[in-house]
Amino acid sequence: MKKKYNLAALVSLLIFILMLALVKLSYIGYFDNKVYSLFHINDFNTMFMTIITFFGEPETIFYITILILLFLENKKEKMLIIINTILGLNIYYLLKIIIKRPRPIGINLVDATGYSFPSGHTFMTFVFYGFIIYLINLDNSKYLYKSVLNILLILLIILMPISRIYLGVHFASDTIAGFSLAITYLFVFINVIKKQKLL
Repeated sequence: MKKKYNLAALVSLLIFILMLALVKLSYIGYFDNKVYSLFHINDFNTMFMTIITFFGEPETIFYITILILLFLENKKEKMLIIINTILGLNIYYLLKIIIKRPRPIGINLVDATGYSFPSGHTFMTFVFYGFIIYLINLDNSKYLYKSVLNILLILLIILMPISRIYLGVHFASDTIAGFSLAITYLFVFINVIKKQKLL
């Protein structure tokens, strides 16, 4: 099983590198435009996607983190949530500054600032909520409680990159990069804390 996880992390990293290379070589424009053309823009979809993207906002994640820390009793888990969130934010901010890919122009349905690659919402949604899923499944709470939370958070992780493309604030390649990098990062992070016996 561990070999499968290692392979998944490696493949995800290679996908991120591939997306970065295609962006830098300007070979990804057709793909990005084709994906965006698949979306049907209407008021209901826009409202729904705006709600989804709200849960990936840095401010939203900050306040959810505060709420979790207030109710969570396990001090180690509190510390790891803080470390994971800070690390994640810094990684994608740094990459955006280094890569400096401009955002899509003329199609944005919501305001967005900063650079486009990788998608920070996509990356942080996977990193933050994915780690919460991991912690939930370490808990001995009732199966129904865990199942409902798992389903909701997994849906959020899946829908986040879709919402960012739909709202016109990211290219599809940005979200693929953010998603794949998050898989690699989260696997490494969890592997390190397990080896260090922090949980």
